[in-house]
Amino acid sequence: MEENIEINNTFNQTSLVQLNTHHSRTAIIELERRTYDIAIIQEPFVYANKLRYIDTKCKSIYVYRTGRPRAAVITKKELDAWLVEEYSNEDQCVISVNVNKKTIYIASVYLDITTAVVSNTLQRLINHCNNEKNRSNTRHGF
Repeated sequence: MEENIEINNTFNQTSLVQLNTHHSRTAIIELERRTYDIAIIQEPFVYANKLRYIDTKCKSIYVYRTGRPRAAVITKKELDAWLVEEYSNEDQCVISVNVNKKTIYIASVYLDITTAVVSNTLQRLINHCNNEKNRSNTRHGF
C-alpha cells in the first residue's frame, strides 16, 4: 500500500536523490540545480574537513573523525532530520526524520570493494530497524 507522506505540513511528498560525486566539486554544484528534499551522497566533495558548495537552504549531515567522509546526507533545513550517531561513521551516514508522528531512517552507505559488504555498523542498523518494524508503527527506509 502506497502512502503519501506529509512533512511538517509543508510537503505532500518527499523527494529523494542519490548521487556518488566521486569527490567532484562540479557534481556537488550540479546537485544545486536539482529539486530535492533529501540527497543521499557517496564520496562527497570535502575541503578543509567540511562539505562545500552546499545550498544555503540545506544542511549537510555527515561524520568526520580521522579521514575523509565517504557518505553524507543533505536535507532541506525545514525537515526535522538529525544524525543517528549510533549507526553512523565516515562510510555510513544514518539520519532520522520525523514524518506524521513516525520515524524514518535513511542511510547513505559507501561500500568499499575491499571490505565486507555488510559492516558491523550496518548490521546493527538493520537489526534495529527489523526490531522496530516488528514492535511499532515506525516506517523504515534504506
